[in-house]
Amino acid sequence: MPRRNVIRLGGALAVAGTGIAGVSALSAMTDNDVAESQWVDPVGPDPEQRFVALTAAADGVIYGVQSDGTLAWMRHEAWRDGRPVWANDGNARVIGTGWLKYRWILPGADGQILALTANGDVAWHRYILTNPKTGDGTWDQRSGSVIGQKLGDYWHWFGGWDGVLYGVNGHGLYRFRYTAGDGTAGPDGWAQAGRPLRISNPLSGTPFAAADGQIFEIDGARLLLRRYTGSDSAPAWAGGGKPIELGDAWADQRWVCAGESGVLYSIDNARGNLIARAGKLRWRRYSGPAGQEVSWPYGEARDISDGFTIERLARLQGYAMGLATTSGKKLGLAVSTGHSHYSVTVSRLASGTQPLATVAETQRVRGRLQHLPGSYQQDGCGWTAQYEVKVADDWRSGLYAARLQTDDGTHFDIPFAVRPAGDPNPVAFLWPTNTYNAYNEWGGHSQYTEGLEGQQRTLTFKRPSIFSNVDGPADRRITGDLMLLKWMSSERIPFDCYHDHDLHEAGEWLDPYKALILAMHPEYWSEQMRRNLKRYMENGGRVIYVGGNGIYERVTFGNAGGALTFRRPDGERDLFRNSGQPEHELLGVGYHEPSFGTRAAYKVLREHPLLKGTGLKPGDLFGETGSLGAASGWEADRRGLVGGASAEEVIAEGLNPRGGAEMIFRRGPKDGWVFSAGSITFTGALQTDRAVRRLLRNVIDLALG
Repeated sequence: MPRRNVIRLGGALAVAGTGIAGVSALSAMTDNDVAESQWVDPVGPDPEQRFVALTAAADGVIYGVQSDGTLAWMRHEAWRDGRPVWANDGNARVIGTGWLKYRWILPGADGQILALTANGDVAWHRYILTNPKTGDGTWDQRSGSVIGQKLGDYWHWFGGWDGVLYGVNGHGLYRFRYTAGDGTAGPDGWAQAGRPLRISNPLSGTPFAAADGQIFEIDGARLLLRRYTGSDSAPAWAGGGKPIELGDAWADQRWVCAGESGVLYSIDNARGNLIARAGKLRWRRYSGPAGQEVSWPYGEARDISDGFTIERLARLQGYAMGLATTSGKKLGLAVSTGHSHYSVTVSRLASGTQPLATVAETQRVRGRLQHLPGSYQQDGCGWTAQYEVKVADDWRSGLYAARLQTDDGTHFDIPFAVRPAGDPNPVAFLWPTNTYNAYNEWGGHSQYTEGLEGQQRTLTFKRPSIFSNVDGPADRRITGDLMLLKWMSSERIPFDCYHDHDLHEAGEWLDPYKALILAMHPEYWSEQMRRNLKRYMENGGRVIYVGGNGIYERVTFGNAGGALTFRRPDGERDLFRNSGQPEHELLGVGYHEPSFGTRAAYKVLREHPLLKGTGLKPGDLFGETGSLGAASGWEADRRGLVGGASAEEVIAEGLNPRGGAEMIFRRGPKDGWVFSAGSITFTGALQTDRAVRRLLRNVIDLALG
């Protein structure tokens, strides 16, 4: 494509020194363009989720991929001291289009950008800046050259400085270095001919990098810093790899990245108002080399601009118009993307006795970027359905997912449940959609966003979900539930699938079922849900509770089940146990906060029929390992409060510090009973522990008998 530099910016909302302006009604064509056929209606990026990726380079330059696929150049002129002074009169300069095909953009210090697709292909670009005051420049003629293909299975990439790429997966942290620096492809352009070098164990947090081997990691609330001092072939770390802590207040961040010479840029979650969007760009600068103590000579963080709304999922995202449907009906998918096209494939994740399988062949759909209304956090995104899933008559009840995918490998999964249309199976599974909503941080807020003290929180179901896990390893909550359902399918255990609002609306559908299975973290219940479960149990119902911290906090449905309100009007959590309705009354156990975050094996306390065939006897340990850690942990339940199980009903106990999960079996009215594992991580051991598998099989066989 011939070189072009025709740029038209609109909507200049900022003046010099006050912030970066918004961009609207733009068109931009450069030598870095993609084919015109890939361009979607140029309405501009959504102001509510303007960027899908942001990263800093040298000399205050910040690159941002906007939600419409354009690449924006910005330069913080006062990057050394944090004053709000910006180049180009505070306006972003669009320097390319079609950048949604890249999942990660990793710039260096001389205009080079290494851009990676979801498939692990890496392209080289170089923007030759001719005027740092305006952003004028041209693209190197080799820009867009693919210099590496399918580098490997990594869930996250970071780096860019000095040609270094870091890939993160469950096996460790790996290092690549592109040495050619000019768009040359092939193994000669890479250190070690492009072979990765493993330089550390897996990282537990979210990493990013700066020059000179500096690697940052947000681990929980802590910001950690290490410096890689090794070569291309032999790893080494300053201070033996022991990180230094730069602070312990970094948990509530939407985005953080490093510039040069100790400069950090970040975007916090919005605070104080559920409708407000996080958009303030903040500047910090530390002093001191990695591996040593650091200082903050400029003091606290400084707000240097506004309008930096970011949502990495905005490149391709969507939600189902309902969380559940029934065989023979249609379910609309509301999708927003700046890509020209995407495909839709529907798969059965688990149902009845049938495991994972594709149930609807791939369909190609034209993309459309849909903007958000101002009240989307509470009232829903308001997007129109772009595709309808036709649920065939022979689709069995279970959990399904519609996978949206672009040609470059970007994908987004929309899960939904299919309820039974005919005769029910013997067992029902309750999908904990309230819990997923509570922890869904899409849009900058969740039930746990800080800074909302004294407020109720109403969050819509009609929004995309972070549980689609586009840019990271699978979330532990949905992972644990899928492990359970897939194991049940492999064991040919027949079950039907419902979600939380089904139990809120009515409880009579429970009557034919021999047992109800509660998932790994069914924390949030409405009063009606609890009442309907209690009625089922009083009439002889059996409950198999494989999780922890269940039936803990009271919530209320609104908007015909399309939204959920958390907390009391004063902002305090509305716990059932505080109103004389402890979870122990139904489950025999309840949340035990002192053991939070710990993991341990279970120890058998007494002989029990449910241990038949496990080989376990009193004093033996089981569940030492699992995909979520040891089987008693993360959040664990014990008898504790009034209404809990008796000591004689405890089969095993977790060996966690400060008290582990108590696994109980308690008889109820009319041949009913409840089995409680009392631990969030219990289902993670189904893959690794034979005794856990046999024990749970015994529980289900007892229910079916």
